Amino acid sequence: MEQALTALDGVVRDVFAQYQVPPGQAILLGFSQGGAMTYRYGMLRPEMFAGLVILSGALRNPEALLPHLPARRDQQIFIAHGTHDPVVPVDLSRDAANFLAAQGYQPLYREYLMGHEITQEVLNDLTPGS
Repeated sequence: MEQALTALDGVVRDVFAQYQVPPGQAILLGFSQGGAMTYRYGMLRPEMFAGLVILSGALRNPEALLPHLPARRDQQIFIAHGTHDPVVPVDLSRDAANFLAAQGYQPLYREYLMGHEITQEVLNDLTPGS
């Protein structure tokens, strides 16, 4: 798994270069399985991503991340999950938020009356001032 994630580094650097995004100024967002990937890829690369957005994703086996987490834990993390999600149980996001807080992060965790989806309410919470 780590080898596959490392392979993404070149792709991300190419995208940053093409769109002239300075490293550390981007936000990585993932939904469902993409949310799981956002945890695994983005948390280990805070120099690339100022923040992470995980929508209806799970952080499975978080203990495996412990030896790889950066010393600074100030990366912004927004976690959103539907209370009626039939695909990814909401408890997995609750557990992830608790794990992150125990490790020194300050995740912003929100639950919504929705299923496995992205609603306008979630998007509004992601775009302050909208």
